[in-house]
Amino acid sequence: MNWDDLATKIIDAVGGVSNVKNATHCATRLRLTLYDDSKADQERIDNFTGVLGVVNQGGQLQIIIGNDVPSLYDAFLKHYQPSEQADSAEVVDNKKGLTKVLDIISGIFIPVIPAMAGSGMLKALLAVLAIGGMISTTSQTYIILNFVSDTVFYFLPVLLAHSASLKFKTNPYVAMVIGAMLIHPTFISMVQLALKSKMTISLLGLPVTLATYSSSVVPILLAMWAMSYIELLVTKIVPKVLRIFLVPMLVLVIMTPLTFVVLAPVGAWLGGTIACQVYSLNRKIIYAA
Repeated sequence: MNWDDLATKIIDAVGGVSNVKNATHCATRLRLTLYDDSKADQERIDNFTGVLGVVNQGGQLQIIIGNDVPSLYDAFLKHYQPSEQADSAEVVDNKKGLTKVLDIISGIFIPVIPAMAGSGMLKALLAVLAIGGMISTTSQTYIILNFVSDTVFYFLPVLLAHSASLKFKTNPYVAMVIGAMLIHPTFISMVQLALKSKMTISLLGLPVTLATYSSSVVPILLAMWAMSYIELLVTKIVPKVLRIFLVPMLVLVIMTPLTFVVLAPVGAWLGGTIACQVYSLNRKIIYAA
């Protein structure tokens, strides 16, 4: 299969490289976010050799390729470079409402899926080996591989901070700092000590909720959404000559109390509420069956 040729045909069929806002892929699909969906000729793409189907879901053009999609993606990147499109001509994002929300969510989670899938499969493999008696759960090999399989989930706020920062167009490294501070060992120790001694934690005189955020999702997404506006505002205010160090500092100074005092606790509550609703719905479905 000539992947470079297919990538060229797809680019032409979606309206050219200038119409591609973002490109990524999952296990079987090339996922394109376009500036103008009307320029994409889905029927034409569907007839290309190597394409198994085309769907548009959540404002995202999904081209089904199969297990060879990484090869097509690599060929696609020879023609499309995200950094080159960041400062392209002004194009209005016409996605609204639920479509835009789904586009944001998919754009944030899809890059992280391979790491989560690989880690999940590693944990499943360890379970099979342990049940089969081929590895001891007390061995150092098992312990190391087990924490490796947990790593992506424990540090999920950091990974999501990076992918969310790209979606919200903020500095990815400052974003990862904000994600990492939620699971910093010192903060976790402070929370555990406060819970044990029945004390409180305060930041600038404001109460900090005694919660841990490892493996959490909603808190960091809210933080990244807020950061996108704060970073934009700070960048406009700070003189260009000082932006390289002053903007990141001010963003951290503002985002730290905002995240610990407001956004992270609200996000944890929302996440817990959603989880409870899903659990309740599952129980109803099981009982109804």
